[in-house]
Amino acid sequence: MEPIHCDEIERGLKVYTYRTDRPFVIEGIGRYALNCSVNIVTYLNIHPTDDAAPFTRWHLEEDLFLKMFYTKHERHSIGEP
Repeated sequence: MEPIHCDEIERGLKVYTYRTDRPFVIEGIGRYALNCSVNIVTYLNIHPTDDAAPFTRWHLEEDLFLKMFYTKHERHSIGEP
C-alpha cells in the first residue's frame, strides 16, 4: 500500500480506496470548469459498488483523491464491456 503522488496520476493506473480497498482505475485528469486552478481526477469503479454499476464515472478534486486512494502500481486496461 503506497500513497499516490500527484505526478503519478495517469490513465490506466489501478487505485484502491483506503476505506474499503475497492479497486478503481484512473480515466484521466482535467480541470474544474468554474475554477481552472482546481485539478479534477476522473476514475471508474472496476467492480460494482454499493450504489453504482461497474464502469461508473466518478470525479474528485485531486487533493481529496490523493488522500482517499492508494496504489500498488498496477495497470488496468480501460474498456467498458
